[in-house]
Amino acid sequence: MERTVAVSYLQNIMGSNKAMGLVAQADFQKWVHECGGNVERKYFNGCWVMSPKGSTANKRMCFFVHEKIETKEALQSAVDSLISNRGFHGLCGSMVRSGFGVFHCFAIGNSNTRNLGDLEWTLYRYRNENFSQIDAQRFFSIWPGRGRVGRGATWDARVMDRYQVLDLHVLESLVLSQVFFNSFVKELMKKPVADPYDVDGFFVSYEGKILPLEIKEKFPFEANRVKLLGIDAGRILMLMRICLPLDCNGLYIIREVEDSPQRRFVGWKMTTLDSIVMNSNWTLQAGGIGMTGGPTQTVTFPYGCFSDLNAQTFSDESLHRMSEFSNVIKEKAAVFQDGVERFIESAPSQSQQTLSA
Repeated sequence: MERTVAVSYLQNIMGSNKAMGLVAQADFQKWVHECGGNVERKYFNGCWVMSPKGSTANKRMCFFVHEKIETKEALQSAVDSLISNRGFHGLCGSMVRSGFGVFHCFAIGNSNTRNLGDLEWTLYRYRNENFSQIDAQRFFSIWPGRGRVGRGATWDARVMDRYQVLDLHVLESLVLSQVFFNSFVKELMKKPVADPYDVDGFFVSYEGKILPLEIKEKFPFEANRVKLLGIDAGRILMLMRICLPLDCNGLYIIREVEDSPQRRFVGWKMTTLDSIVMNSNWTLQAGGIGMTGGPTQTVTFPYGCFSDLNAQTFSDESLHRMSEFSNVIKEKAAVFQDGVERFIESAPSQSQQTLSA
């Protein structure tokens, strides 16, 4: 896929903020690759989570989009590669057990296409430990309503500069995910979707633990002398919806940048879903514009609860330690209980006498 074709498509459907969010995902994929096989083999690109209008909660489905355009001749080989990938089987099986329908979506065409909206799409459903092709036209015909494609806005120069240096194969993966959602589901199938979210990625440990992740580019701000970060409340709920049925944990990763026009890179930081649940402030604040065009709500979270990211973070030992959501929550609650008891006991007592009738 040519860079100009990919970038032009994204400019037509999204503004600078969304485009910058995709770049953070691309940079993280590059970081994972640089960490080497022990980390890279455990990482999987994310998926769209969406449902038909009127069935927001009980008909959610996840759609994984293949990372590159395949020819009709090469399609079966790509499907066979999925079938033989034990990690991806584990991921798909876990999503099914979490109550989702699971699909893998292939763009069919050639890498020289100039109009990405003309790509054909072939969908496979994951079921009973196998992938079976479905009739996408008939499948989406039962989704009610009519949708429309989003429109873009002029990008900031710094956003355009970031896209000019992305690895082409990563750029193709990012764009195809957007083409599936905007050109296929919304434009060709003309389907509105309820409450759509894109899960940015997953780590799957060798023992089969699933950890979904959210990736953002952010810088901290200060309030009442405390450094904080804003986290989209909807993203927290989305991670919890995946994690709770599986008793797994989620990861929130930020590409930290300076609060300056240059947005110089500072480093990768990470916290876990259990830490967000236990440490975030409960007062919601107004956020930016969400995927459906409406305003979002954010919670603030202490910057000090983020830790530095390195390859060891994703060792099997580390993933195992983080992965059992309920146990980690209970451990944190015990620590908090000890802390609040010490605080109460250290306060000057109003009276040392025991109350009696």
